Amino acid sequence: MKIFGKVMAVLVAVFVLVIGAALLFLKGFDWDRAKPTINEKVSAATGRGFTIGGHLSATWKRPASETGWRSLIPWPTFTAQDVQIDNPEWAKGRQFASADAIDFEVEILPLLFHKIVIPHIALRNPMVDLERTVDGKNTWTFTRDPQNKSKWDLELQELAFADGVVNVIDQPTRIDMRATVATIGAPIALGTVLEQQKSGSGAAADSATAAKATPAQTTAKQTTAAPTSPTPTPTTTTAPTGTMPSSAAADASVYGFAIAMAGSYRDAKLTGEAKVGGVLSLIDRQRPFPLHVDAHLGDNHIIADGTLTDPSKLGAIDVALSVAAPSMGDLYDLIGVALPETPKFRTKGHLTGNFSANGRHFKYEKFVGEVGRSDLAGTLEFSTAAPRPRLTGSVHSKRLALADLGPAIGASSSPAKTPAKPASGAATTKGADGKAIPTSAFKTDRWRAMDMDVQFSGASIIRNAALPISDMNTHVIMDNGVLTFDPLKFGVAGGSVTGTMRLDGRQAPLDGKLDVAARHLQLKRLFPTFAPMNTSFGEINGDAKLSGKGNSSAALAASSNGEVKLLINDGAISNTLLEEAGLNVANIVVAKLFGDTVVQINCAAADFVVKDGLLDSRVFAFDTTDALINVEGTINLANEQMVLNVYPHTKGFRVFSLRSPLYVRGTFKQPDVGVMKGPLALRGAAALALGAVNPFASLLALLAPSNKQASPCPAMMATAREGLKGAPAITRQAQ
Repeated sequence: MKIFGKVMAVLVAVFVLVIGAALLFLKGFDWDRAKPTINEKVSAATGRGFTIGGHLSATWKRPASETGWRSLIPWPTFTAQDVQIDNPEWAKGRQFASADAIDFEVEILPLLFHKIVIPHIALRNPMVDLERTVDGKNTWTFTRDPQNKSKWDLELQELAFADGVVNVIDQPTRIDMRATVATIGAPIALGTVLEQQKSGSGAAADSATAAKATPAQTTAKQTTAAPTSPTPTPTTTTAPTGTMPSSAAADASVYGFAIAMAGSYRDAKLTGEAKVGGVLSLIDRQRPFPLHVDAHLGDNHIIADGTLTDPSKLGAIDVALSVAAPSMGDLYDLIGVALPETPKFRTKGHLTGNFSANGRHFKYEKFVGEVGRSDLAGTLEFSTAAPRPRLTGSVHSKRLALADLGPAIGASSSPAKTPAKPASGAATTKGADGKAIPTSAFKTDRWRAMDMDVQFSGASIIRNAALPISDMNTHVIMDNGVLTFDPLKFGVAGGSVTGTMRLDGRQAPLDGKLDVAARHLQLKRLFPTFAPMNTSFGEINGDAKLSGKGNSSAALAASSNGEVKLLINDGAISNTLLEEAGLNVANIVVAKLFGDTVVQINCAAADFVVKDGLLDSRVFAFDTTDALINVEGTINLANEQMVLNVYPHTKGFRVFSLRSPLYVRGTFKQPDVGVMKGPLALRGAAALALGAVNPFASLLALLAPSNKQASPCPAMMATAREGLKGAPAITRQAQ
């Protein structure tokens, strides 16, 4: 037993001497002699060319993160200078990454199993080229050649870097960007960062500090830590600042790097700044990574403040997002979501997103914003899953200005100042000068690019300060190129305008259908500033059923078929009112018939049949206190030409007229109104025969006043029928 004890003592002593000698050897070993072997092993493990061009050294220390007997085995921390990693052969750039120096730890025990485990790697002044092709190949995924298998595997757990440059060329998203990275404040100590990330104590302490800090203290801390960037900060209009999610606020103190970005995104100029966390976790995919971005994409300004999850694969995003842009339509080229053209807008809200092999899903919830003079709020969700991207949600407005909706149909939002932008980014049709109906082409390719199911409501719609339209509700559905508004409802002057609209963009030209009914529009509320109307119980009722084909509002009108009916009772008009309403033709006619006086209207009735864009009057008559006025002729929506004859008659249908008959010619914007002469004037006595008996019957459905007052319109119709019995028939001239 004594001999055995001596033998064991000798063996232990020899073992200790061997370990000590090995450590002394490794400590004094010239690691530069190992560079060829290391280059070969790393190249085999990564499938990329790897080169250490400078000095290689090592220091040894026991790992603070290990426990038990494993903590007794020291790990080497290597410092390699002038390190380069090659790109795959298909990439444009030769090098994937290079650095002035790299500091990295290596676990000892996994080496026994041909596994290189690097718990942490820090890069000094790195330059990284990230590239992805349309077919999904990328330079940051390391795959070995199956024909050149290596027994060694590489596991990289955490990555940190100081000042450096990152170049990004991403063909699927059309990003071409150069990002300059700088540390915020003092450089992060490798050992301190590693211990904080492993134990979580540092993050917890920072979170607690951030949670207790007042907003002013937090702002001051971030301002003090922010570096002076060599890239000037853009000075364009700032988007509204959103509320930072709690996760982002808690991690605000762990921003380690400031990034200055410059380049392009989808052919739009990209500039901006960002702040990100100092250590990027590549193993713990659930660890939130703090992020703050302030970027300008063309004329669009975007601010995002929050966190990323699994940023190496962009697993999820949770940020406060603010956006400002000249028009919602401008965002189509940036995010692929088809939105209408609008005046300048800005919005802020909470954006969350998840990324998977089946597609991306985003939710922009509880956002608030402004579009021109209108406010917007709501929640929207966007999914890229097959068969097409889809936008769903609800949007509401407390105050919606009609002028802000003008660009969506190709009309100007500020006609006196700036020309309208084409609807949905469309180009204006040639020869559109002087047209009253918008000629901007609908971009139906955008309708086919995505689907939509959005509820929209406006609590108060404003035309101008004196003429409010109370509310609006619609359900917008876009399904494989078919755009539907069902229902489309406006509350107008105590009444309602309801209907449906369907535009089928699958066809060329598109097929459009409109079915609208106006009921009980109170005249005194429709024109509240016109004193003669304040005591009126009059109403407007009407129907319009139209269908047509065309790729613009003007083209749809030019090819439309259907009918339009309108009935007005107990109203009043004057030159001033018509001028303020922009009704140029009516203004001129009233001035020539009655001068500059207020004209009381007992009843006004219009019934047009529409064929191929030509409105032909079956009934077009006005019953005033002094006269009965009949209008006959056509209105051509294709060329906006009018061929109308106006016949005024004193009550009782006596031989002489109150005024001479008038003619209306010209276009909507350039009307020509004059006094008839010669044989045409003699037709006035019998002109109302065109509107007698049967045509008036088609308007009876509109005779349903809501104020329980008797309407004078039935009396006008009866008078017209009775007074024209036996009147000579008139053959209408070709219009």
